[in-house]
Amino acid sequence: MDNPADPSSRGLLPDDLVACSLHWKGPSFLHSLEESWPGPLVQSLNPHHLPEVKTASACVLAVREVPNCDKFLLRFSSWSRLQRALAYALRFIDRVIVKRPTNADVLTLDELQRAIRMAVRVTQRTHFQELLQQLAKHNHIVTPPTMAQLAPFLDHTGLIRIGGRLQRSMLTDDAKHPYLLPKESHVTSLLITAFHRRFFHAGPKLIIAMLRQEFWVVSCREAVRRIIFKCVTCTRHKALHPTPRMGILREARVHSVRAFSSVGTNYEGPYLIKEYRFIARRGVPAHVYSDCGTNYVGAARQLKHLFRNKDVQTQASAHVACNWHYNPPAAPHFGGLWEAGIKSVKFHLKRVISTQVLTYEKLETLCVRIKGILNSRPLTPVSMDPHDFTALKPGHFLIGQPLLAVPEENITEVPMNRLTRWQLLQQLHQSFWKRWAQEYLNTLQGGQAADR
Repeated sequence: MDNPADPSSRGLLPDDLVACSLHWKGPSFLHSLEESWPGPLVQSLNPHHLPEVKTASACVLAVREVPNCDKFLLRFSSWSRLQRALAYALRFIDRVIVKRPTNADVLTLDELQRAIRMAVRVTQRTHFQELLQQLAKHNHIVTPPTMAQLAPFLDHTGLIRIGGRLQRSMLTDDAKHPYLLPKESHVTSLLITAFHRRFFHAGPKLIIAMLRQEFWVVSCREAVRRIIFKCVTCTRHKALHPTPRMGILREARVHSVRAFSSVGTNYEGPYLIKEYRFIARRGVPAHVYSDCGTNYVGAARQLKHLFRNKDVQTQASAHVACNWHYNPPAAPHFGGLWEAGIKSVKFHLKRVISTQVLTYEKLETLCVRIKGILNSRPLTPVSMDPHDFTALKPGHFLIGQPLLAVPEENITEVPMNRLTRWQLLQQLHQSFWKRWAQEYLNTLQGGQAADR
């Protein structure tokens, strides 16, 4: 190659570069006519001969359209209509083409069973073509293995049935060897829908059990769940009711005050007698909450009429420092906390009393014992660790321990260098309120219905 740039770029000495005519004048053929210039020395190569070029391979996919034999079945929306329509069509064929006499009255059981076999035959020819070809051979091998486990075979009518291990059972032939159906076909959907409605919108287990008396659906549970999920009636009755957002808890629920400073009441008979008993046992409450019962509203009306006299009002307010609060009308959930307590009392009463007739003393004793049981229930979850404290209970705020707990041992002989009995009791009561704030109060943060 006569390249003028080669002498200077390939390291010639200055004297040689000055004497190099190629560098200064170029190739000699440039001084000749263009027709006498030499041709290109580079030979063109075929792209297929280049080693860097990858050979392109063409992938051909042969698609064979499967004849949709069950296309005419899509016009039916229920299994009974499809069955009756096929039965009448087969009766027409027998009369006109085969010239076979048929009964002109209602459809017989044989005609309906024949219509079922026709629907199954059309469905199997559409969805199990390869399986039919495999079973038609003498020494056939069924694939895939999941289908081979069912031991399918062709009966005398050419329909695919399931083999199984119940040949010696007392079941019917259809229950021993049910028809094989795919999970995604219109006939399968109509069958499952019919069984679902026939058994009053039953669940998947009952529908599968009834279906397998005559049909075996591949992946039956998945197919049944899909149909039940689309059922409007089941969806309407299983709809979740919207849960209202829980309101802010009252101050009496989140403040550390003495027990029974805020109480809730329900219907309790003679009000004044019950009130005197309660105050004598638990003290005067600061706040009393109740519903708008007729006994409470009537008592409030009489008290308002009585308090119109200023002398009576002054005398009553000086002795009773109590505020009465009514829940909103028709809102029993505002008293859900003590309503749940009443439910718990009834729970034990019904199971203990049963049909027995108790005297007043026995009934009162039973109620007091139930009260002790309820006041011994834990307010916080019980820990499985033996080194943790016992769970807080209402009895801790009444007597310092659960009402049904075993009495503690005598600690009056504790040395002076340790806590005295009074200091220990003080520390216990303070720890109860501290644990109440740390363990129980935080559980009321969530808006659960049980925390109302």
